[in-house]
Amino acid sequence: MKNTRIVAWLVLALGVAQVVLSGLLFTSGDEMQFASQTNAGFVDPMIVPAGYAFSIWGVIYAGMIAYGVYQLLATQRKRKVHAGVRLPVISSLLAVCAWLLAARFDLVLVTLVCMGWLLGSVVTALVRAAKQAKTAQDRYLMVWPIGLFAGWVTVASAANVAAVLAAYGVQWFAGAEVAWTITLLLLASAGAFVVVRKSAGVWTYTAAVVWGLVAVAVANQLAVGFNAIGATAAVAAIVLALLTERYWCKS
Repeated sequence: MKNTRIVAWLVLALGVAQVVLSGLLFTSGDEMQFASQTNAGFVDPMIVPAGYAFSIWGVIYAGMIAYGVYQLLATQRKRKVHAGVRLPVISSLLAVCAWLLAARFDLVLVTLVCMGWLLGSVVTALVRAAKQAKTAQDRYLMVWPIGLFAGWVTVASAANVAAVLAAYGVQWFAGAEVAWTITLLLLASAGAFVVVRKSAGVWTYTAAVVWGLVAVAVANQLAVGFNAIGATAAVAAIVLALLTERYWCKS
């Protein structure tokens, strides 16, 4: 029982810690705009979403704190529904803190390791939460916040890969940026399709992925006009939304 209380408090503490750390390290509020942090001397890769999209972190931070409070309540603390979710949530919040530190101190390759750690942890948390949720409150305060978190990280992972490649000046990437950007988009979208199926269509996950994909299309429209990258992102967003709707129709 004592260990359960400690773990529950840790979820909330880390939810707050990521917000505090972000504010301390990135006063400009662009903590997740990868290229601007990993190498200030080059233009953002074509897969990086438009700047407005990063405002989603405010909602994610609030949602994860809300879950931290929810699972800490006396009526929730001992429920089995949280037992399988808390540890991957803790892992994902630790990964965010580690990423923020790595990005702030220009540890480019470390950001990639942290992002892989974050993606694996938060997707695990989402799938478990979606399977274990029992009540409407579980959906609102556990599944939906984690879904939003996981969805944005799915898109952010592809952007992180592109930024690391660009930061190291990988020539074969620079020489065929459109082709490699589309490849990364397709890989991220394929991963998102798998998560949608595994989690039975959590709408906040899809909403965050679609938000990111549309922002990629917007960024390319603003930079070079509508192109193959924008078209790929738009089509992927539509297909993902339709797949999620199928699950909602069955529920």
